[in-house]
Amino acid sequence: QKPVSSGPFILKRRVKNQFIELVRNKNYFGKKPNLERVIFKIVPDKTSLLLQLKNGEIDMMAGVNPDHVADLQSSNPDIALYRVSGRTYYYIGYNEKNPLFKEKQVRRALTMAIDRNGLIEATLQGYGKPCTGPVPPIVSWAYNDSIPPIPFNVAGAKNLLANAGWKDHDGDGWLDKDGRDFKFVLRTNAGNQIKADLAVIVQDQLKKIGVKVDIRSLEWTAFMDKLRRKEFDAYIGGWSTSFNVDPTPIFHSTATNLFNYIGYNNPQVDQLIEAGREEMNRQKAAKIWKTMQDEIYRDQPYTFLFWLDKIVAVNSKFKNVTPIPLSMFYGLENWYEAKISTD
Repeated sequence: QKPVSSGPFILKRRVKNQFIELVRNKNYFGKKPNLERVIFKIVPDKTSLLLQLKNGEIDMMAGVNPDHVADLQSSNPDIALYRVSGRTYYYIGYNEKNPLFKEKQVRRALTMAIDRNGLIEATLQGYGKPCTGPVPPIVSWAYNDSIPPIPFNVAGAKNLLANAGWKDHDGDGWLDKDGRDFKFVLRTNAGNQIKADLAVIVQDQLKKIGVKVDIRSLEWTAFMDKLRRKEFDAYIGGWSTSFNVDPTPIFHSTATNLFNYIGYNNPQVDQLIEAGREEMNRQKAAKIWKTMQDEIYRDQPYTFLFWLDKIVAVNSKFKNVTPIPLSMFYGLENWYEAKISTD
């Protein structure tokens, strides 16, 4: 109830489920904050939060939905938007126990048939970046920026699938092989509009290469149960990465009881993950992690879609606002409120 603080602000009041009020710490050893007080208001749902931002009842909101940006700007022209590089990526995971997805070139073809830059525009209003692996660009020392993204190429995707034996042998418009159509169920969880939009667009784009996709949306608990029990063909997922690089729970072959739902198994990737975790020299570790990203991207166990940028909205009367991936409130002690001229 009375935490001790040596930072630029100290706690003055806390009203449970309503707000937390911080005030300037007069005994702070550094430069005194420009703001006399900061109130963190507790709002139970994002709809109410967005409405209060539009109406000017609050001055800041982190994590604005891209779909709300245009409406927000038209409702309240005093709002300034800050784009912060995110560390959450979306992807399509393929169950490698399903014969459809056993071959690497088939998974590559599916990625090639999906317009990832188009998805960023359509579902994120441009607030995202193409993704080529599980290490976020903001972890620059370990991120492999030399991986060329698989290009969006419908003809190339069809050729790869044809080389794997997938052709429209019976002329019905769908690819088939050994009497079996290339069709699968794409699962996602209800309540996530981005995933819902992605599923429809991906379904349409794969249709253009002759792959039939059936979309199934489940409540979160049922969705996760399907993943844990490996009862799926493919799914749309999202993953929030850490600043500490360790892809063990997702891509190590022993992690099938954790988050390696797809059953990915590459002994070389296992070795690289183990070596990277133990390497204390950052330069050597960087080389390991970059090699690992190369290996994973070549395998295409996922169709890596995009990194989501975080959108931070702040009343433009506040200056020196510098949100970063680590904290939306970074440098809060340097914020100041510009005086509005009455001339």
